[in-house]
Amino acid sequence: MTVTVAAVARDVNISPALIHNRYPEIAQEIRNLSGKSEKNKSENQLEQYRQLEVRLAEIKAERDELRRDVAKLASLNLALKLENESVRAAMASSNVTYIRR
Repeated sequence: MTVTVAAVARDVNISPALIHNRYPEIAQEIRNLSGKSEKNKSENQLEQYRQLEVRLAEIKAERDELRRDVAKLASLNLALKLENESVRAAMASSNVTYIRR
């Protein structure tokens, strides 16, 4: 059974309005227990926001690391390309024949 003001009122055979109007502190406690209070919603939203901020920071750090990795690989790729062209030029100027795979 879900804890609501209406369910509590039904259990004690009174109207929900009586709880809301005459005993607002009890109505608030019931909302707190059910997680339906504005305070709980705000606290939950704030906690979710904080968790999202942490996750976003992690994602940004990962992105920055990946960008550094890409830059390193691009540099290595260029160096290998230049070396490959140098080797091909040396082989073309000599009498050495190589087999292309």
